Amino acid sequence: MACSPSPPPSPTTAPCSCRAASSPPTSTPGCASPPAAAPPYGPSAPPLHRHITPDLLRRHLTPDVTALSVSAVDSLTGHLAPLADLKELLGPDRLLIVDAIQGLGCVPLEPDAADILVSGGQKRLRAGWGTALLLIRDRCAARLHPGLGGWAGATDPFAEHHPAPSLPGTAAHLATNPHYPAAAALGAALDDLLATGPRAVGARIRDTLGLLLDHARRAGAKVLLDDLAPHERGGIGAFHLPGHDPAAVHDALQAAGVITTRRAQWIRLSPHTSTTPAAAQLLTEALRGLTRPRTTAPPTTGPRTTPPLTHPRTEEPI
Repeated sequence: MACSPSPPPSPTTAPCSCRAASSPPTSTPGCASPPAAAPPYGPSAPPLHRHITPDLLRRHLTPDVTALSVSAVDSLTGHLAPLADLKELLGPDRLLIVDAIQGLGCVPLEPDAADILVSGGQKRLRAGWGTALLLIRDRCAARLHPGLGGWAGATDPFAEHHPAPSLPGTAAHLATNPHYPAAAALGAALDDLLATGPRAVGARIRDTLGLLLDHARRAGAKVLLDDLAPHERGGIGAFHLPGHDPAAVHDALQAAGVITTRRAQWIRLSPHTSTTPAAAQLLTEALRGLTRPRTTAPPTTGPRTTPPLTHPRTEEPI
């Protein structure tokens, strides 16, 4: 589904993202554009803004900006966007559009600040593929018109001539019939989240992430945006091991039983409530195995023996 604001009297465009200053700058009217920076998230990049803050938004908030599209939790840095502060700065006439998939089900968010919020169920909610959540506030529904929709959002799906008029309100954005088994899985995931409590889930995940990052630092790793406070992280952290190929680091962790995601130079950690403290020790052992000085075996003494030749398939002596 794609939505964009209906054109008001002044020239506008669809909302754009202003979530990371290391993203390529854009000059599209109607959007808050971050400044140019070094290559995205490179270890040698200067310490410029790499996450959305009210101060960064304020510097780019011009009269022609109509909306801000932001990730509630950055998928690489783990920065938790201050949604309420951003909405207060935007005011009632500009839309705050939130992609919540990296945070919903992981850490408490501020959904009341969002005019539009969307999240799939397959990531931090762990509900599997096939369903998603879409929130559109009544206060902004009239400003949106359907983009990529379907017959389920039309007043008369079997009309002779199309496009038929859209259904009123949020229903205009429906694409097809619901996937009921997937919806049931999403409901079960939400029940589990509410039974434990989002704050308890968030505290557990933040504690586990903090433990993992501490162990990574002790092994010599450099953490991306290491100056973020624990409450500014949304359950995701990334690091790189200086002097070591990121692909080799990723493979070594996987061989040790620590499943991570590699994003260019960075190794991303995204634990959940099921991640045990034992994962931190596995992480340490794998990283130290890479950084530990290698010793060469002493030369052997005595006559050198050559193993007998064998057939490559039967392993029988030739």
